[in-house]
Amino acid sequence: MRGRTAVSWGLSAAAHVLLALLLLSAGVALLPMGRNETALSDDAVFLFESPPAEKSITQPPAVQAAVLPTRESAATAAIAVQSASDTAARMQSSAELQRDTLTTTLPMVARPLQTPSTMFAMAGIRMPSVRRVVFLLDASGSMIGCYPAAVDAVIESIGRLSDEQQFAVIPFQADDAFLPEGDALRRAGATLGQRGRDQLKAWLNDKIIPSGGSNPTRAVRAALALKPDTVVIVSAGLLGAGDTTRDRDVLLAELDALNPRDARSGRRPVLFACIHLMQQEPLGALELVAREHGMAGSYRFLPRLQDLRAAEIASPAIDDEWTRGVAAAVERAQAGDRAAARVALLRIGLAHPLHEASPAALLAAAEISLNHDHDPRAAQRLAAAAAQGARAFGLGAVQERAEAIARDPNAPTSPVQPTETNP
Repeated sequence: MRGRTAVSWGLSAAAHVLLALLLLSAGVALLPMGRNETALSDDAVFLFESPPAEKSITQPPAVQAAVLPTRESAATAAIAVQSASDTAARMQSSAELQRDTLTTTLPMVARPLQTPSTMFAMAGIRMPSVRRVVFLLDASGSMIGCYPAAVDAVIESIGRLSDEQQFAVIPFQADDAFLPEGDALRRAGATLGQRGRDQLKAWLNDKIIPSGGSNPTRAVRAALALKPDTVVIVSAGLLGAGDTTRDRDVLLAELDALNPRDARSGRRPVLFACIHLMQQEPLGALELVAREHGMAGSYRFLPRLQDLRAAEIASPAIDDEWTRGVAAAVERAQAGDRAAARVALLRIGLAHPLHEASPAALLAAAEISLNHDHDPRAAQRLAAAAAQGARAFGLGAVQERAEAIARDPNAPTSPVQPTETNP
């Protein structure tokens, strides 16, 4: 009995020992696995694609401003608003000063254009810048039916000239040319007066009898010897029925030699205008002369004498497209659109160098470059060109202002006031 009891206790103890060993083995096996998943040692290392400091630098300014204290954000905004307000006030003051300077100066610049003192108008041909004009009046046999009307048209045209203009009338026939008042130009306007015009008309009608052929070469030589800027030919045709294209080419070559083009500018010293009366010219010599030696619109064919009179009545004495262009540019500048005004004035000044509007327009562009664009160098170049043109046209006020800018664009100057000699 005792033996069986001892054996039972022995087996039970062995079983408990074995169970304890198994549980201890399982706990040891599981313990390292749990530590690896949940715990980090002191020498653990973190790895990033880019450091956190670099990410904070690349944040947009708005995000950085958002973390500022509320009081600091309000103070910064107030300073920025005040600075912007001060800058806007200075800009407005400067703009008003520039506007006042331009709107005061530009009308002065355009003022010389508002007078017809250098306008020429005859038979529908209008030339805006004529100071010294010579009329070559055809007195050949082809003019017998229209010579008196041609004389009247010439005298009426002379009557529209101003005191600032000079003129001469040279009738020509065959190889002869006649100067009624010697070899000098005469002053028009009030200096000549109605009495002077009547005397000239009587001389042309009483002393010159249309006859023979017409060779204008000698008359052109006599005209150019008077140093004019414009020659107006009034004729029924420079070549007769028996002339050939060779005769026409010889005539054009002679005129080209007498009034050659400048090699650099392509311009001729003297502008020609041709008024063609009564009958067509088979060889077209008059039209070719006007095309080669004149400007756009300097040829006019009038098949009837009443057309000559109607053209005289319809010819206005004051307005022209260049003056209108300058006036439109000035209005743009006065309205504040100075950039567009500057471009318009530059186009006028560069495209029409033989017109009085050119120096005035160039000066206006210089004023805008100086006062609006703040570009003294461009203003100086434009003013130098304006001064040269004003000197050629006798525009004293424009020349004086342009020369002042060309000398020193930074010097304070005021608009030149008009005088009796500088309207």
